[in-house]
Amino acid sequence: MYTETSLGLERTAQRRFIDLLFRLGIFLLPYDAIRHILPSTYRPISVYFFFLYLLFFILYAFRSRTKVKVHVATLYLVLFIGYNIVSSLILNLVYQYDIALYWESLTTLAIGVITFFSCSIAFSQIAERRNVTEYCDEIFGLIGTAYVIPLVVGVIDALVIYGPLPMAIKNVITLIFGGNQATRMTGVTFEASWLSMHMAFAFGVYLYLAVRNKKKYKIRCILSALLFFLSASLQGILTVILGVILFGLVYGYVQGKFLKMLRMFILIVLGSVILFFLFRWFLSLLPTSYFTTRILNFTSIDQLLKTDGSTFLRTQYPIIGLLMFRDHFLFGMGGGSFAYAMGDYIQQYYPWASSFPEVALHMSTRNTASAVSLYTRVLGENGLIGGILFYTFIGKALAAGKRILQFPYVKYVLFWLCISLGQVFQFSSYALTLFWVPLAFMLNLPTSTSKEDAV
Repeated sequence: MYTETSLGLERTAQRRFIDLLFRLGIFLLPYDAIRHILPSTYRPISVYFFFLYLLFFILYAFRSRTKVKVHVATLYLVLFIGYNIVSSLILNLVYQYDIALYWESLTTLAIGVITFFSCSIAFSQIAERRNVTEYCDEIFGLIGTAYVIPLVVGVIDALVIYGPLPMAIKNVITLIFGGNQATRMTGVTFEASWLSMHMAFAFGVYLYLAVRNKKKYKIRCILSALLFFLSASLQGILTVILGVILFGLVYGYVQGKFLKMLRMFILIVLGSVILFFLFRWFLSLLPTSYFTTRILNFTSIDQLLKTDGSTFLRTQYPIIGLLMFRDHFLFGMGGGSFAYAMGDYIQQYYPWASSFPEVALHMSTRNTASAVSLYTRVLGENGLIGGILFYTFIGKALAAGKRILQFPYVKYVLFWLCISLGQVFQFSSYALTLFWVPLAFMLNLPTSTSKEDAV
């Protein structure tokens, strides 16, 4: 027979175990290339622990009658999921593209949704017993801890690529963590561009923690910025520039000063241009490689588009998503349809691009092309209806966090948020965990404040 005390202890032990699953998921956020059963190149191992956390929490909440707050933003996400599943299946039958593309799209969406719901529930539990300052400190602290090992591995990787350490160490790193580029830094990820995304994400976290007078994070902040630049990723540079521009516009807007916003935007653009030329100068000091040659030989955008396949993919594939949206305005073509449709758009608008090996591969197989940008992929594949549901979800999630505007460190949180949301300007998979975590963070900001929370 159980006493009230023994039942309380059992529930406490269960909650500790459930919380541990979530913390393991956060700790494993940087590891998205380790080989396991997920049938994709992007395979975040954290999703297993997020799924277990979600499962055990639902069972625990049912047994203990724990109330879970459901925000209106979550309802829009659920509607988007339902619409995506049903409409995409119907459209797949209409356009007769490979059904595997449909299932692959749903798989990546499932990974993202599991990440969001698990983080949203866990963050809401943290918010119940924290004010805004404590909430931000705890969550940023958790994420900051997760990136300690990736920073160490990144430094070792840099010493192999740019320094004295032997290539045998690089082989061990790629063997353990699933890297796919032997001559470029990959750290604990698949390729250099993914490393740059993680380091930008980590930099925003460490910048906040460093400004909060936590001296131990200043070195990590510097290291994450250094590894970002040493990754020499054009995608990383582009997404950070877009994220910084977004931050300038958002921060200027929330300050309620249009001229200040405009001035900041102009300064950011000028700074970005200066940063580009400084980056070119930095690359001129490095050994000649494919990447450095691309940047140093840059003379015009048109020339770059017609001579560099990677630049073409990163800039024009998102536009193809918009062209799909224009031609299939209301419903789109269905989840996973970009890989099927892009070949026709290449032939119609960019016939010369078929000479690029990667584009030619996409056109021949029609099952590997990525839309590059999630924002335009949603419109092209799900049309106006899907776009309204998806973008309303994002808007509602961000609006729920408007209390952060009263926080003295608001600009650092907004900077991290804009950098994170900027990632999917150049990443089209729903599975990107770095996109969903900040949305869950904003959605569950606590309502309680302290004296420190007041500006």
